[in-house]
Amino acid sequence: MTKHEKYTNLLKLQIETLKKENRFLEFKSNYQDYTRLGKYISALSNGACLDHQDSAYLYFGVDDTSLSVKGTTFDISKQKAEGNQSLEIYLRRMISPKITFEIEEFLYEGNQRLVVFCYSSCSQ
Repeated sequence: MTKHEKYTNLLKLQIETLKKENRFLEFKSNYQDYTRLGKYISALSNGACLDHQDSAYLYFGVDDTSLSVKGTTFDISKQKAEGNQSLEIYLRRMISPKITFEIEEFLYEGNQRLVVFCYSSCSQ
C-alpha cells in the first residue's frame, strides 16, 4: 500500500466514523500562520491524550464544515516562520513540551493534494 492509499483510507475512515472535528482531529482548507499552527499541534496532542487516543491529526485540504476534500496549496517546504526560519524546524524547536509529529503530503484518491500533520499524544 502506498502512502497515498494509506492516508486516503485513513481520512475516509475518520470522516465516516467521526463525522466532525473533535479534540484530536482537525480540518483546514489552507495554511494560516505559524503561531496558529503551533497552537493547533499542542491542542490536538493534548486532546488526543485526554480522549485516550494514540494519535492526533491535522489535515490541510479538507473543508471543516462540509468535510469535503478540496485539496490544498499549502507546501511545508516553502513556508517560513519567525526570522525566515523553515516552518518545520521552527515548530520542532518551539513547541514545548516537545511533541513527536510527522508531516505527510499525499494525493487523496490520486488527484487532490493534501497535507497531514500526525502526532503522538502524551509526548514527553
